[in-house]
Amino acid sequence: AGFRYSNSILFLGPFQLVPPFKPQVTSETDTRYFDEEFTAQTITITPPEKCKSATTRELTESVYNKALRKAASV
Repeated sequence: AGFRYSNSILFLGPFQLVPPFKPQVTSETDTRYFDEEFTAQTITITPPEKCKSATTRELTESVYNKALRKAASV
């Protein structure tokens, strides 16, 4: 069994790799292994409760639609 590459991923054949560290997590909200830099950030729930719907005019006049039409005409 040797090393082989497939789709840019290195496979080690039949070998099983043992993770260098397996955290002991006590619950779904256990964050003790995360840096406080991240756990101290405020939480923003996305997407917002209501999303603004675009009108047909806004969609047809959008910058993206114009770019697509221009690319299609080339």
